Amino acid sequence: MQTYDSKYCFLVDDALLMHHSVDLSKYRIPGFSIEMLGSDREAYKSIEFYQLTRIGNRVLYLYPYGSSILSLPFVAAMREAGTSVAPHGDYSFAVEAAMQLTFASLLMGLLACVLLAAAETMLPVAWSIAVALGASFGTQIWSSASRALWSHTWEILITGLVILALLNHAVCGRRLRPVWIATLVSWAFYVRPTGAFEVVAISVYFWIYCRRDFLAFAATGLFWAAAFVALSWSIFGTAIPPYYDLGYFFTRTNFLIVLAGILISPSRGLFVFVPVLAFVIWLTARYWRSLPCRPLAALAIAIISSNLLVITMDYRWWGGHSYGPRLETDLVPWFALLAILGIRALLNDTLRSRIAIPVACILLAASVGINGWGAISAAPYLWTASPNNIDEHPERIWDWKSPQFLAGLVVDPRR
Repeated sequence: MQTYDSKYCFLVDDALLMHHSVDLSKYRIPGFSIEMLGSDREAYKSIEFYQLTRIGNRVLYLYPYGSSILSLPFVAAMREAGTSVAPHGDYSFAVEAAMQLTFASLLMGLLACVLLAAAETMLPVAWSIAVALGASFGTQIWSSASRALWSHTWEILITGLVILALLNHAVCGRRLRPVWIATLVSWAFYVRPTGAFEVVAISVYFWIYCRRDFLAFAATGLFWAAAFVALSWSIFGTAIPPYYDLGYFFTRTNFLIVLAGILISPSRGLFVFVPVLAFVIWLTARYWRSLPCRPLAALAIAIISSNLLVITMDYRWWGGHSYGPRLETDLVPWFALLAILGIRALLNDTLRSRIAIPVACILLAASVGINGWGAISAAPYLWTASPNNIDEHPERIWDWKSPQFLAGLVVDPRR
C-alpha cells in the first residue's frame, strides 16, 4: 500500500460527481477537523493530513488535480457499480487504496502495451516484448507507479503516448499530429509539475525538427496553459496552484552528495534499484554515432538530465515514505526510448551482441527481482518508518547494512 500523496485523489472525484465542487469540507474524514489545516501557504501544518489545505472554509486537495480529472470516468463507473470512497459522506481510506491499486495497475498495463507498440516501430517482436516487459517489471513502474495513483502514474502513461507518436513519425513516416502531442505534453504538466521539462524540451524539438507543425503545437499548448491558469484561479484564487510553487520544495543542497544519493545510494540509488539502466547508458554511449533517430535520443537525455538536476535541489530528495528511487519514476519511459534505439544499433553489431546480451539479461533479472520485492512485500515499505522515520533520519539512505531492497529478506541486527 503506497496511497499517501494520492490519498483523497478519488475523494475529489466523488465531490465533483456528487456536489459539483472540489471542496471536501462536506465529507466526514476520520480524525479530521478543518482547524488542523493551515492556509494554502502553510499547507504542511498538519502532518497527518498533509495532502489537504484550507482556503477560507473550504478544504481542498493540495496535490495536482490532473490525476483526479483524468480518473473521473473510472470513479464514476465504480460508483455506478456500487463502490464509493465516501458512501453517505463518510470517507473510507481502505476503499480508496483498493480502488487506486486496481486503477493504477490497469494504467500501467496500458503503458506496457504502449511501450510494446513503440518498440515495434524499430525492433523485432521478441525484442519489443523484452523491452516492454523489462520496463514494466524491472523499474519503478511495478514497484511504485502501479501500487497507487502517484502523480507519476498518469504522467508516465502520457509520456509513453508522446514517445509512441514521435517514433511513429520519425521511423514510420506517419503524420505528426501536433495538436495531439501538445495536448499530451500539457496534461503531463497538469498531473505533475516536472512535466514542464517535457513541455520545454519537446517545444524545442518541434522548433528545430518539425518547424511546419510548430505553430499548431504552440497554439494548442497556449490553450491548455490558459486553461491551467483558469482552473487554478477557480480553485485556489491564484494563477499557479500552491503545489506548483516549487520555491517551497527547493533548497540549497550539496549537489555532488545528493546526486550520488539519487544514483548509487543503497536505499535510493537509481542504478542500485534498476541496474539494467547501466546497460542502457552503455548502449547509448557506445553506439551514439550509429544510433538511429539521434534527435530523439538527445531529447530523452535532455529530459532525464533536467529531472535529475531538479531532484538534487529538492529539500527531500529521497522522496519520503516510498520505495527506492520513486522520484525518478518520470524517467522510465525516456530510458525505454534510449533502450529501443540502443538495441536497434546493437542488433546491427553481431559480434558485440553475443557478449552484451547475457550481461543485459543478468542486470534485467536483478532489476525485476528488486522491484518485484518492493511491489509485493510490505517489509520494504515499512522500512521507511522503522527503526527510524526516514524523513527524520535520512542518513539511513546510505546504510549498506540495512538497505531498503533487502528489508524482510535480511534481518537487521540493530532491531
